[in-house]
Amino acid sequence: MVLDETCTEETCHGSSICVSLSTKSFCVCPEGYYYNDSDCNQGRTFPGIITLLWELSGLDDKTSVNYQNLHFTIVDLIGSAFANDPTFGQAVILSLQTFEAARSEMRSEGQVSVTVTSIFSKSSTITLEEVSKAIKNEAEKEGFSYEEENPCELSGCKNTSEDCSDGFQCECKTGLARPYPLSFCSVCSSDCNKKANKQCIKDPDNLLPECQCLPDYTTTKEGTCQKCAFGYSGVGCKDNYILIFTVVCVIIVALLVASVIGLIVLFRSNRRKKNGEEDSLISRDFNDMRLETTGFGKPASSTGSLFPKVKPRIPRIQSNEKSNPYADLNFPRSMPARDY
Repeated sequence: MVLDETCTEETCHGSSICVSLSTKSFCVCPEGYYYNDSDCNQGRTFPGIITLLWELSGLDDKTSVNYQNLHFTIVDLIGSAFANDPTFGQAVILSLQTFEAARSEMRSEGQVSVTVTSIFSKSSTITLEEVSKAIKNEAEKEGFSYEEENPCELSGCKNTSEDCSDGFQCECKTGLARPYPLSFCSVCSSDCNKKANKQCIKDPDNLLPECQCLPDYTTTKEGTCQKCAFGYSGVGCKDNYILIFTVVCVIIVALLVASVIGLIVLFRSNRRKKNGEEDSLISRDFNDMRLETTGFGKPASSTGSLFPKVKPRIPRIQSNEKSNPYADLNFPRSMPARDY
């Protein structure tokens, strides 16, 4: 229901709220409900994403003319796709994201992704495939694209074989709960608290909150949160700088210990060599002293023998003939003259 006026106290009824745009307004109900006949009605939801090129200025302000034009372009497109289906209730824009495209200074156009949900009456028998096909055909006429989303992601239900289009009957995901009986699983469960090492995170880019482990904790297979392993920290234990720092320190210490051990080995080796030389000198001096005491000289350097070599004298063998003791004398062979 679209009103050609801004919101007043009497604009919307039941549990709905009024949303003001630039010059118009509309009524929106809690998740899983659509506004019709001045009341909120329980329905079946089919989410999807429409992507198109659009003027980016003012899209962050719901009261701007540009946002109002985009809003009714999307809502009217889905309304046209199901114009002949009496079970169609309402199309609701859940969120949008903008992406600046390569453009010149004269243009401010970019890509816009709009998450929208199509709500049908609870008695509708339409399927997800039929909804996706109808919206895709209508979007292609305008040059847009459409991709269906899993209804379980919108309603916070576990992704099982059951139909999550009825988000009031499905089983909630771990960590999520229903704020009241006939509602989506749109809030964190009561056990998502600090005592269980958990926290509830609401990301603006996501439709539903998420129950996460506290920083320095990680999720186990049983769904509990336990302390990070040694060396890891941060959200989801993804930071390993402590482990890297520890490994580097261990390597440095190992290198230092190896260096110290090498110096000790080198010092002892040099000392052992020096002691060996000293022992050799002492032994040599001691041997010299023993030689001097016993009366022997130093061994010859050429032979290295401890005892000196003695050259023996071999006696001549003498013949039986008597030698003339005067034969070798240089006397004249003549007899001396008489002196008388």
